[in-house]
Amino acid sequence: VSDPTSGLVFVAGRGDASIRVFEWFEGALSPLDPTGDPTLPVVSIAALPKRSVKCEQCEVFRLYAVLGSQSTTVAPISFVAPRKIVKFYDELFEVNPPSGQAACTAEEWASGWT
Repeated sequence: VSDPTSGLVFVAGRGDASIRVFEWFEGALSPLDPTGDPTLPVVSIAALPKRSVKCEQCEVFRLYAVLGSQSTTVAPISFVAPRKIVKFYDELFEVNPPSGQAACTAEEWASGWT
């Protein structure tokens, strides 16, 4: 899963106990601290839409991970930009984020619209 607005890339292998985080900057990937619970394996992950993060708490990305060998737990994993004062920082977020409006209809896409 990647976030082009912040340059973050999240990698989780099925059965791994941690989610690896990388920063994409000037054409290179730099590893950041991994996150996760070392006792529960990750079965799958999904990203919350960017417009739904808690921007007033400096949250820049949120994943939901299905954890455990029985796939019984869904856990939110929040990624927060470290700041001394927790408030909205406009440099962390896009001026014009994706709107949620589809760029084309299903028929246009099926006919090869790009």
